[in-house]
Amino acid sequence: PVSSIILDPLECERILKDLKSFVGNKDWYDGMGIPYRRGYLFYGTPGSGKTALITALAGELKYSIALINMADHMMDDSRFLHLLNKAPPDTIIVLEDIDCAFQDRAKQIEGDKRFSGMSGGVTHSGLLNAIDGVTNSDGRILIMTTNYIERLDSALIRPGRVDFAREFKNASDAQICGMFLRFFPDSPDTHAWNFLTGVRSHNADISMARLQAYMMSHRDPVKAMENTAKLASNTSTTAFDGSDPIVPPELELSHFLGKS
Repeated sequence: PVSSIILDPLECERILKDLKSFVGNKDWYDGMGIPYRRGYLFYGTPGSGKTALITALAGELKYSIALINMADHMMDDSRFLHLLNKAPPDTIIVLEDIDCAFQDRAKQIEGDKRFSGMSGGVTHSGLLNAIDGVTNSDGRILIMTTNYIERLDSALIRPGRVDFAREFKNASDAQICGMFLRFFPDSPDTHAWNFLTGVRSHNADISMARLQAYMMSHRDPVKAMENTAKLASNTSTTAFDGSDPIVPPELELSHFLGKS
């Protein structure tokens, strides 16, 4: 559930409320002559909780997740359209790392505008037309994710294609304390504050994924408080000593439509 996600609770509830309002109001959309679909953009720091929130939202709605990998080298216009249309009802379609479609955009040939990030040749118009298409779009929920919003074409994220955008940042003070107390619920609040003070003393920005990996490798709250220098010095791609491998929860829920 959304309550299990250590993000801003008011923001999470706002997104969930928007989704539930959409799911229950098909008649309103039909009466207003507005296409019955909803688009979201989750952008920001890698490892900041975008995928975790999508998984939680799907769980709240009892929806499946259809993940389309935008970096798939086999992708082209027809395949992308096929994957969108193939998604079953009650599914959140996720276009993961949508910025991959806009790599080296300045080098694209005007007129063709093929995305150089996709050697298969998905075109600019092909992407937009597939998203806007009326075929099998009734009730569609589409979430695009990116770590680099500045790489996205303004036409892709204009109102009507993206109805709701949310930025994800590195762990806030509240999230760091919340993560500590999630792993050590019997610890006093002063321990969480001491942990936060230790983390911030190293002037390091910590992603939620990195913080979770650290907590999983420190099952003792005292050791977790003592080793904050290790948390601050580790890169996001380096495992902490003694940590268990983390299997992203979405792997258990998703229909990977990008795979044959």
